[in-house]
Amino acid sequence: MFPEPDGIHDPTTRPALSPQAQAAAPRRGQPPKPTAKFRKYGEHLKRALAAVKPSQSRPVLNATTPTTTDAQTDLNTLLQKSVSIIERLGQGIKTLVNVLARMEEKGREDNEIIAKLKQDCATIKDEQEALLQQTQEIRSQNQKSEEESVAVRWERENQGKKAQTRAEAPLDLTNQNKTPPLDRVNQQPLSGINLDLTGISNPQFNTGNPGEIRESVRDRKIYEYEPLSSPDLLRLLTLEPGNEADSIKCPLRTASMSDYPSYEALSYVWGDSKKSHSIICDEALLGITEAVHIALRRLRQTTRARTLWIDQTCINQVDPQEQAGQVQMMRQIYSNALLVILWLGKDDGNMAFLTKELVAKLKNAYGREDPQWKLFPRDSSLQELGLPPSASPEWEALEFLINLPFFRRIWILQEVTAAHKALIVWGEVEISWDDFATAALWAILNCLHLSSEERSSEVPRLSLWRLSVFLFSLQPRPWLKLLRETRDFEATDPRDTVYALIGMAKESPPIRANYLITKEEMFASTTRHIMESSKCLDILSYAYCGTQPLLHMVPFWVYRRTKAHTDKPWTLSPEVGLQASKDSYTQLKDGSDWRVLIVNGLAVDTVACTGKPLCHESISFDWLAKLPQTFDMCRENASKLNENYGRSLIQCFISTVVAGSMDSQDCPKFGANQEDVLKDFVTFVVTKFILEYAKEGVVAPVFRHGIIELANLALEGCAQPNEPLAGDEPTPTIRNLIKTAMEEQCLGIYEMFTEINDRLFDYWNRRTYMHFQRVFQQTGSKRKFFITEQGRMGIGPPCMEATDLVYLLFGGRSLYVLRPTTNLDGHLFLGECYVHGLMSGEVMQQYKKGEFSSQYFHLR
Repeated sequence: MFPEPDGIHDPTTRPALSPQAQAAAPRRGQPPKPTAKFRKYGEHLKRALAAVKPSQSRPVLNATTPTTTDAQTDLNTLLQKSVSIIERLGQGIKTLVNVLARMEEKGREDNEIIAKLKQDCATIKDEQEALLQQTQEIRSQNQKSEEESVAVRWERENQGKKAQTRAEAPLDLTNQNKTPPLDRVNQQPLSGINLDLTGISNPQFNTGNPGEIRESVRDRKIYEYEPLSSPDLLRLLTLEPGNEADSIKCPLRTASMSDYPSYEALSYVWGDSKKSHSIICDEALLGITEAVHIALRRLRQTTRARTLWIDQTCINQVDPQEQAGQVQMMRQIYSNALLVILWLGKDDGNMAFLTKELVAKLKNAYGREDPQWKLFPRDSSLQELGLPPSASPEWEALEFLINLPFFRRIWILQEVTAAHKALIVWGEVEISWDDFATAALWAILNCLHLSSEERSSEVPRLSLWRLSVFLFSLQPRPWLKLLRETRDFEATDPRDTVYALIGMAKESPPIRANYLITKEEMFASTTRHIMESSKCLDILSYAYCGTQPLLHMVPFWVYRRTKAHTDKPWTLSPEVGLQASKDSYTQLKDGSDWRVLIVNGLAVDTVACTGKPLCHESISFDWLAKLPQTFDMCRENASKLNENYGRSLIQCFISTVVAGSMDSQDCPKFGANQEDVLKDFVTFVVTKFILEYAKEGVVAPVFRHGIIELANLALEGCAQPNEPLAGDEPTPTIRNLIKTAMEEQCLGIYEMFTEINDRLFDYWNRRTYMHFQRVFQQTGSKRKFFITEQGRMGIGPPCMEATDLVYLLFGGRSLYVLRPTTNLDGHLFLGECYVHGLMSGEVMQQYKKGEFSSQYFHLR
């Protein structure tokens, strides 16, 4: 629908191949990129006009003699296009001024900003009018020169038959290996002059091969779209038949979706947004990109016309209102198409052919694999199914296809899933989408993306994840789930990360596309829409203000598609099962400012103190070094904490730092309930801490105190005297292992811990360590530990500070941290938080008893 992001747009861009695959699939050379520019061509043309001699008689033209009149006519066409572009620029400025006027009337923007924009628009308008006048003067001068000039006269080597032969021969406009025009004064070739007319075709007007230019460009105007008069109308393009050397002619017509017109829809990657080619549309020129130009040449037939729907040509891309209307019916457009053509671009090697062969073999093998080797297929097993070895070029070709830019573009997701019938076209090769989907599904289930040890598995895994979204995205789903599952797809316009999913969500009424609003307002509107339709605040789990909230980033409560939320938030995990506002529903109030969210809830508590973020994105032992500081916070607030947690302080602390997400089912041999798992986890943390810092030989005093404190806590409150380690063989008790380490005072003697490391941590690595690592990394990453004024422990956003407020918002699974503002009305939304003991509806029970009163809050 719209241009692709930098780095993925070029259909010729391909992932690197191994030497083995390169040998099996050699690539053809790329054509040289044109260097001629329209500006340079105009300068060269002027110099050529000054160099030629007028003649009374018409010269005899040979095969390489372009006429000055023809060139001037082409330039006139170019200038006419420039005038049209400049005029449209003026219309755009006028529209912007009108929008600003409406904004000013509604009071939705600061008057100073509006005044500045108006001043800028006035300046641009003056420059546009001056440019228009200059262009018209150049055009007038060129027309006058055309009337006075004569054809370029070249030196004739022969008269008679040779001259007649050259005159009757078709014009060769490439000017290769021919005598260049001479300087009229010095009788020397004109340096720097290039009369190769392919140059003028490259920037804007290439309709095909060089020989097509004079036929295509001369005397043709620029195509202008007529507005669509009804919401159910669309334009269809008729690709007229022709040979390879013919111009591309594609008249457009309008049709009503209610009439069920017959057409094929093209799904493709836009590529470079520069419209470097043109087609002849209703006797006018319509600009197209390189990707569409290649696709049309590949799809054109020699004897039969073809009716197509292509977003780039069938939608007026400079009309945001038409764009929005067509986007709204995008799923209907692709579902009503007779065939959706999935154009992958050129095949520069033999990769498409190899892929097609493998897809055919996989189709026959699907469902016949042995379950015993399904996850780790061996080459011998593959051979039994008639498949090539896992390291063969065929498998690499399939992976190569999956990694093409086609599968990264978010618009393609809807285009493929809506299609009743789809066909992959890759170069000259065609593959049924159903057959390819079967092959790709087999590859996903059998992990064949890990076939090469030398290649990183991350990129193929991500590509296969994207592909699995294609394969299993047939049913409508909630908006929030759609946004999460498509987070790895890309779009140039951030608004399209939402608009491209319209028609795939099951909430009603649907989100309406609007390209007249900013991306910030669009995300705010989307967030509000999802809250209202779902009656809950789950989408607030994707709001993120960073480590330091900046006022220019407000509002903070909107959905943000950032790397910080590439995984499902822990607060939405069913294993955690948070229900802080149990049995309540979100109730929003309308307001005049889209940046403000008005929602009701309860003021619960105030933050008394905070620690440093528990850990970073990856697990490292720096978080263990922060545990003593965290325990110091607990000791200093022991009286407050004991009122709420009593003798269970240790268990509550560990449960807090993992946000209550530890489940005893993940550790079945570590006790029958949650409490036993927490005990073992404390022991693990203490012992792992001791061993890690013992490696350094000397432990700093600040850490020595923390280690002793942690060990004492573990000995007194957690690890029971005679509780053995869970395992297949008898082992020393947990208490004895730690007690021995403390009694020996071997904080500086690493060798004494070898036995503990071998016997204890081999077990933890085998059974439990990865679980705790994953849980803690997910819940503790970039979050702070804090204690409230009422003596409760929690973890919250990294930007939170003392005096921030903890609130319950109706319809939210978790609690939230807000900050009162002095210069803005309302509160800054900092993010969600976990407060141990208040996440299962306890506050709502007190609210029903009259211990809390609800109120509306203005969130920014």
